[in-house]
Amino acid sequence: MKIKYFAWMKRTVGVAEEDVTPPASVATVGDLVTWLRGKSAAHAEALAEVRALLANAPRRRDLLIEFLHRIQDAHGHLASRHLVALAAELRMSTAEVYEVATFYNMYNLKPL
Repeated sequence: MKIKYFAWMKRTVGVAEEDVTPPASVATVGDLVTWLRGKSAAHAEALAEVRALLANAPRRRDLLIEFLHRIQDAHGHLASRHLVALAAELRMSTAEVYEVATFYNMYNLKPL
């Protein structure tokens, strides 16, 4: 089933492309809607976690490295869902956040 929903997901909830590839079990539009609602809930949860970690810090681009440290310190690694949520919170593209997270070897994108 080929449905173009990536642009909608990215615009509405800021989910990364790799996070919106539906499983083979999605066969109907109803299945797709159910699956997408689960993704939105997961994004909302990650966004709440990131906001709690940032607390009252100003949402500035120059603090990105500090925010990445906070996330990694709290969760042990930088999960994709947290990077996407951080990008949304800082009003940056997900690619910009991933660029910084993958450039420095001090960050772990997978749990150790």
